[in-house]
Order: sequence, then C-alpha cells, then structure tokens
Amino acid sequence: MKKIVAGALGLLFGATTAAGAGEDYAATQAAFLAANAKKAGWGSTSSGLQFHAIKKAAATAKQAMPESTVTVNYEGKLTNGKIFDSSFERKEPISFPLGAVIQGWQEGVPMMKVGEMWEFAIPSEIGYGPRGAPPDIPGGAVLLFRIELLDVKP
Repeated sequence: MKKIVAGALGLLFGATTAAGAGEDYAATQAAFLAANAKKAGWGSTSSGLQFHAIKKAAATAKQAMPESTVTVNYEGKLTNGKIFDSSFERKEPISFPLGAVIQGWQEGVPMMKVGEMWEFAIPSEIGYGPRGAPPDIPGGAVLLFRIELLDVKP
C-alpha cells in the first residue's frame, strides 16, 4: 500500500527523470489537443488546459482555492488510453495541498466545487513537460484526468 501511495504522489507531485518522446509523438499530442478542443462541452484556459464538467454540484458548494488541501478521487491516463494511476481503482481517495502538484491540477481543481467530477486534458507544458515521469509518462505527454473533488480544507 505504501508503494502505491508513494507512486501516486510521485506522479501527482511531478517527480521526473530524463526521457525523450520524439517529434512524431509531439505531433500526435498536439493533434489530440486540437481535436479535443472541438468536442462539445469542452472549454479551455489561456494556458491550454482543457476541461469538461461531468457532474456539477450546487452553486453553494465549497470551492477549492490555490492554497487549499483537497481530497480527491482521480484517474490519470495517456492519450492512447493507458491508465497510469487511479485512486478509483484503489478505492482510496488521496489528500494533498494543491500548491504541491503539477500546474494543470493547480489551475483546474480550483475551478471545481466539492461534489463535482470533471475531466481535464493537460498539455505537457503544464504537466510533466519534456522530461515526463518515467516509466509511466513519456516526455511531452498530454495527461487526461478524471477528477472527483471530495473535500476542501483551507
């Protein structure tokens, strides 16, 4: 169990080692983001973060702030569908300070309210960048997350 949690934290908190993905991979990732941006119900921010609300909460529900500690369930996968981590599968939510995770999460999760579930497509530039998080995440990878916000603490 400690190994699973340590691995999840390493992925979320941006642990990286050197890796290279090549020009074809970069083009595939850019094409994915371009096509995804055209899907109904998806929006994007100025950083390129793409988002889609799957389940909405009441307007009065608590909202995460950039300095919040959040408890979430999540699934992370690559554009080829390979799941690299899932607290849903482990049936074990995870809590962490938002300021300690990748930029895509820091930007996206504060848009959510407790009880909501969103999907995010996180460009490499606000994910793990050109180095990735080997062996599971290659450099330059777009990250796809399904996130359910369970709780927020100041």
